[in-house]
Amino acid sequence: MYDKVRRYIDRFDMIRQSERVVAGISGGADSVCLLFMLKRFLYEQSGEDYCSRLTAIHVHHGIRGEEARRDLEFVKRLCEREGIELVLRYYDVPGYSGEHRISCEEAGRLLRYQAMGELAAERGNNTKIAVAHNSNDNAETVLHNLSRGTGLKGLGGIAPLNGNIIRPLLCLERKEIEKYLADNEISYITDSTNLETEYTRNRIRLHVLSVMQQEINPKCVEHISSASENVREAEAFLEKITNQMYEKVIYTDNNYICIRKEQLYPMDIYIKKRILRQAVGRIAGGLKDITRTHIEDVLALMKGEPGKYIHLPGGIIVRKTDTIILGKCRIIGNRSVRGFGGGVFIETATSYAKFYDSPIIKDNKGVVEGQANSASNVYFSNAVNIVEIIGKLKPVYDEDGEIEPSIGVYMSTAHITGEKQ
Repeated sequence: MYDKVRRYIDRFDMIRQSERVVAGISGGADSVCLLFMLKRFLYEQSGEDYCSRLTAIHVHHGIRGEEARRDLEFVKRLCEREGIELVLRYYDVPGYSGEHRISCEEAGRLLRYQAMGELAAERGNNTKIAVAHNSNDNAETVLHNLSRGTGLKGLGGIAPLNGNIIRPLLCLERKEIEKYLADNEISYITDSTNLETEYTRNRIRLHVLSVMQQEINPKCVEHISSASENVREAEAFLEKITNQMYEKVIYTDNNYICIRKEQLYPMDIYIKKRILRQAVGRIAGGLKDITRTHIEDVLALMKGEPGKYIHLPGGIIVRKTDTIILGKCRIIGNRSVRGFGGGVFIETATSYAKFYDSPIIKDNKGVVEGQANSASNVYFSNAVNIVEIIGKLKPVYDEDGEIEPSIGVYMSTAHITGEKQ
């Protein structure tokens, strides 16, 4: 089995001669197997010097009481016996979960990667982070993503190599790992929460994937993993094509992303959607809550009349003019201005702005008063602090407590010439 893992490490160039490895060790079967595989691989690379290249890290989550202390002591004894450096980290996972309003499962995952990332940074730039995902984990991930809705990236499952994170056991099924440990009389511990059905992933493992193996095809994990690898390769190719096309149809103007719709529109629908998704992700800083429907709404906007606009999650506004413009709303107080006039075009100081329902606004030449609930065009000197203007605006709310779409501030095209309109 080691030869299979070694070939997998070499295939993806996971660990080079000069690199160090930080390995996440929980004490479970997968991580214990990982530790022994890494120890042997690094020994073959470096001889007795392998000890200086391998560090184990164990994270105590502040939950599971005596069982968690048992896990910690087991890992301490294991690493001491094998002559491997061990670093311990302690976190209040329930507290972090409540503070960030995420599940304990997600909080634990984030904190584990945080701990490993920090330790790897301490060890130097040529340090890899090894985690013990296997092919069953990958199959569960694919099924989980598929059931809740996903694209090609989600169907690609878990990548063997992601930045400095490596997964040497992704070529192994869980049964292979357990057989290796049994054959070599290597002990490990079992996390009791792995047998609980409270977590979605556990339900998939215990009630979906196990049934597929028993009643549909014993090799289903192998086949799902093979298919996910094909999808990852296809996704990598399509990402390359998307990036090439993106550069042809997208340009930036200040902090806004603009799309040359006459160049985008003739493209294949799938590439169009990928380009639009990438554009939205860049202006939003991520794709959280962005769905297929939102991208299709942007496509529909391209066919509409100029002047139309739509709102997307994260305060994103997309407007059609002679091009398609994506911008992000400003925040006034603790409320986000919903309308396109709400500051999407007010990122840099300019000599001209239009505002509605304005209080007194002061520039370096004196005081200008706006008319409440009516449009006013005001000329400001170039020295006006636009951020200060935004801070003084008073949005108007409708009966539902939402800001009226027409209320706010936006830049005039006069910022191009600097002339008063």
